[in-house]
Amino acid sequence: MPDSVDFSKYLPYSSRFSTHDMGELAVRLGSPVTFDRRGEVIWMDVCDRGLSPYSPTGSGVGNSVRLSTRYPMHGCYVLELTAGSDAAVTSGVTKAMSNVAMLRCGLEVGFWLASLNEFLWISLRRYDGVLMHEAQVRLYATDEKLCYKDAAGNPVTLASVGGVDNPSAVYHHIKLVADFELNQYVRVQYNDQEFDLVGVPIYTLAAGDISQYRIYIMLLGRVAYNDRAYLSHVIVTGNEQ
Repeated sequence: MPDSVDFSKYLPYSSRFSTHDMGELAVRLGSPVTFDRRGEVIWMDVCDRGLSPYSPTGSGVGNSVRLSTRYPMHGCYVLELTAGSDAAVTSGVTKAMSNVAMLRCGLEVGFWLASLNEFLWISLRRYDGVLMHEAQVRLYATDEKLCYKDAAGNPVTLASVGGVDNPSAVYHHIKLVADFELNQYVRVQYNDQEFDLVGVPIYTLAAGDISQYRIYIMLLGRVAYNDRAYLSHVIVTGNEQ
């Protein structure tokens, strides 16, 4: 209510560990921030606003990005990515954000792979006007492995993972954290597994785009199939541990 006292200002600034603060209350009331609560939320989406926060992209016959009510994880909707069946066989969304003073940035995605595919990749990029710095994680459904993109642009296996694609609408979670001041990875989380990547350099490429952050969530499908993936939420964080 407008005339109520704001008692939250007397609580601890961080809501990562305390169980008596507004962050804990939000989780108990159904906040989608239930996977990893480290870091401060800069932007988030639970797919209840349609495609308006994103720039959809894709290629190949039958590719699409649309809102769907099929097995949502939060609320009533999810984003359905359908990869094309020929050419580059892709589907995905991107979002650009202005540069802010963030030491370590994170990108968390909840997703369900409804079919086999080549891989799903999530990417957190920073453009400084001269260079593009990219931290990227790939989840290969067919080969059942989790990889990160190294400084040379090649995939490096972090772990073997099973049951990536499934018909029973089990949502997985990936969180990628990078330090763009030191130009290196910090960690990658996949469901209950965490991988320490502190000191591992990220990929850098000459790029003249204006200064900005940009996120990518892309599905690479298989030729002759319209592979599908569903996104439940996207969370961008700053000041990660």
